[in-house]
Amino acid sequence: AKTGATARAISRLRPNVPVYLCATNADVLRRHQLFFALHPLKLEGEGVDASAALKKKGLLAAGDKVVVVKAEATLSTIA
Repeated sequence: AKTGATARAISRLRPNVPVYLCATNADVLRRHQLFFALHPLKLEGEGVDASAALKKKGLLAAGDKVVVVKAEATLSTIA
C-alpha cells in the first residue's frame, strides 16, 4: 500500500470481516489504525507476499478464503 486509499474505500463499506492493510511504510500504517475493520500489518520488504506474512502472524490458516486487493498507479501516454 502506497497511500492506503483502496483500504480506506473498502473500510467505508463497513465489512463484517477484517481488512488487513499490508504496507512497508510505517506512516501509512499509523494513519489507518482507526479506520473501521482495518488492521495494519507492517511488511518487511517491497516483494513480501502479504498472505504469507498473515499466515506467519497466525492471522490466516489453511483453507481460509481470502480476497487480495492491490491498487497500482499506472501512467499511460497517448502519442
